[in-house]
Amino acid sequence: MELFSDDKFCIETFGLGPLRTNVGLIFNRITNEAMVIDVPPNAAETIDSIIADRKLKLMYVLITHGHWDHCGEAALLQQKGTRIFAHSGDSPWIEDPSSIPFFSEKDITLLPCKIDQYVDDIKQLNLCGLKIDIEYIPGHSKGSVGYFFEDFYIAFTGDVLFRETVGRSDFPGGDKHLLFKSIRECIYNHDRETTIIPGHGWITTIGHEIANNPYVRSR
Repeated sequence: MELFSDDKFCIETFGLGPLRTNVGLIFNRITNEAMVIDVPPNAAETIDSIIADRKLKLMYVLITHGHWDHCGEAALLQQKGTRIFAHSGDSPWIEDPSSIPFFSEKDITLLPCKIDQYVDDIKQLNLCGLKIDIEYIPGHSKGSVGYFFEDFYIAFTGDVLFRETVGRSDFPGGDKHLLFKSIRECIYNHDRETTIIPGHGWITTIGHEIANNPYVRSR
């Protein structure tokens, strides 16, 4: 799905992997530099194909959080020279997937991936000529982050907020009260017209969630 496109930039999302993770593809048409947000299992080959077809150079992978369905094949892209960005709160699961206590998919192999750049203390990145604001939004996991492309009113927020519902907080590292706090104070404080691409399922907007989400409404 194309979210934004002009003569310089393009932002798209694809449902990939066994749980149809919403993977983001963002690229600069002038430099052909590209970045990807999240790489679930069985997605790297598809991403490689898209990158090759469009004659892009994949530079960066931004991981929203360390659950297997968001980073299981990031290592395959890293092997080709991409830099991996993620929060240290989930680094044990990203760098050693065997430590994930709730993974039980026998037919899926998770690959350990060394994080190149922690985003813990970074409020803003400039990659591929684009400004990206980073919000630390724990609650679904200790290392959940959101990537906000403010110039285009688009944000990728992983599994923290979904259309008219919220992410799970019963996994190890989850915290329901912290989840609600992250949504209310770190997501809802952005422009209401911002399109939210959740980790799975339908896209939404901040304004829609403030008005309609039964779990977290703006105070």
